[in-house]
Amino acid sequence: GDDPNDGEADELGELALAGKTSEDVASSLAGNASRGRRFDKVAMLLKAGASKDAVLEALGGKSAQGAAGSRPSARVRWLHLACHGDLLTKALLLARRAASQTFASRESDLSMEEVSKMVKLLRSCTAVLSACNSGRGEIVSEGVVGLSRSFLAAGAGAVVSSLWSVSDASTRELMTCFYQELLGGERVPQAMRLAMLHMLESESWMAAPVFWAGFMVVGASTSLPDAL
Repeated sequence: GDDPNDGEADELGELALAGKTSEDVASSLAGNASRGRRFDKVAMLLKAGASKDAVLEALGGKSAQGAAGSRPSARVRWLHLACHGDLLTKALLLARRAASQTFASRESDLSMEEVSKMVKLLRSCTAVLSACNSGRGEIVSEGVVGLSRSFLAAGAGAVVSSLWSVSDASTRELMTCFYQELLGGERVPQAMRLAMLHMLESESWMAAPVFWAGFMVVGASTSLPDAL
């Protein structure tokens, strides 16, 4: 569409295209599985299924209820989170467990303290924080990079994050290009650079840098593993 707000959520509302972005990523990985790569262990959590408990259990950690994860000995090699980011509390807001639960209750938050304790799980992992509409509260110069610090503290090799609130629709396009470059053999920093060049050359409203230039890569020059 021609509307830069198309596909964006209201403040802390549902990210209409976040699920589509995740599906696009999974589809791209599945399409390359026959090229000497194995992506048969990719866990995709969407909408209500992407609750804090579900995410922690998929990562192999403990859920908010204290239950041990289903993969306690596994190590996460690649993590993509498309969700709200709260800059004031330095937390990622995941799906609510029930319709009656509000984001204000903070129960759906994945705190940075919790992330920083996942040392055995996230060691050398590449974390992509596709935090659409992450501008809740005051937008500070630190931006979502503040959220990335705990992933680095937990041992993540690289973190992709955004410095400001970003459009849901343009983020989907950027991430599609980003993963195409990764699957083509580019390392994370170069893949993001090429994806941004693609956006810049677009003839739509997405060509404006404000819709994608906030994304940055912090950490090592990692690449997409041959198997996930």
